[in-house]
Amino acid sequence: MAQQDGHVATAGNNAQAIDGDTGRSFQINVDQAGNGVFAPNPGTPDQLVTNIFFCNYMHDFFAMLGFTKEHGNFQTVNSSGPGKGADPVVAPAHPGPVFGTATMLTRADDLAAEMNMGLVAGPKKRHTANDAHVVFHEFAHGVTNRLVGGLRDANGLREDQSRAMGEGWSDYFALTIPSFFQEREHTVIGDWVVDRPDGIRQRPYDDQYPGDFGGIGKTLDGLDYTEIHNVGEIWCAALIETTRRISAKLGSKERGYRITWQAVVDGLKLTPKNPSLLTARGAILRALKDLRGKLFTQTEYPEVRMAAWGSFARYGMGFDAFCPNASFVGCRAGAALPPAGHED
Repeated sequence: MAQQDGHVATAGNNAQAIDGDTGRSFQINVDQAGNGVFAPNPGTPDQLVTNIFFCNYMHDFFAMLGFTKEHGNFQTVNSSGPGKGADPVVAPAHPGPVFGTATMLTRADDLAAEMNMGLVAGPKKRHTANDAHVVFHEFAHGVTNRLVGGLRDANGLREDQSRAMGEGWSDYFALTIPSFFQEREHTVIGDWVVDRPDGIRQRPYDDQYPGDFGGIGKTLDGLDYTEIHNVGEIWCAALIETTRRISAKLGSKERGYRITWQAVVDGLKLTPKNPSLLTARGAILRALKDLRGKLFTQTEYPEVRMAAWGSFARYGMGFDAFCPNASFVGCRAGAALPPAGHED
């Protein structure tokens, strides 16, 4: 938060949440002790702007995982070290609908990102700014666009499979971050904002999610994998399953989430521009290998590795899976685990 003329405002070094009509942040009075309370009236522009300020949480969450100045994070001022500044997330809450319902425009390092939140059509007229899943999803787009070969142009995800993974990564973080603090997983995204229990995806992201890599580019059993968001579901389902299996192997939800989050972010840094799902899978497995002796022991590594491989194989991205490029054409599923002695 920033101090502005004796007020605290929803504008700081890494995020500027503003009213889409006036361009102003929400301000409150600060008492002599420096205390202030954000208590905007429900349904007002001030409430929407305050909720978008959750971008600060996401900035800090990803910074802990290594999305820092030198890797192109979103900050107005980089006080020290490499990387460029002048690129906070500018996040307007618009009073009406916006194109795409909610969007994240990511530019190259040193150019501000723009997150737009708008009203969803429907009888309850719910707003995307009031749904943390949507805010988290859009922020994660900025992270993946910067980290996957996109520091200089934010254009590292342009092929069909690459764009699909952008949606999948965003769903993954949007669901697992709040699920970490809950006793039960939340496996449906967008259910609140559209006022439907089944949300905005084809199926819940539970352990029964039916799609796999071999279905990409096809329509099978009522599932359409010819569309970017839908293919992204396969990637998200595999990442969530990886989180579950590593947690189970280690007997610790906290460690399982922490390890998988770190491997996914480290994997983004290792992933070249315009990857296929198999390329990104390989980057995560290499990242897990590099985490030996850090987040888990050398003794635990074989179990962690096979939990990840088993999750990818469960969704058709096993050792024998194949695709000729990052398009939706020619994807062949495989369920095999790597042979003994294979190095990831």
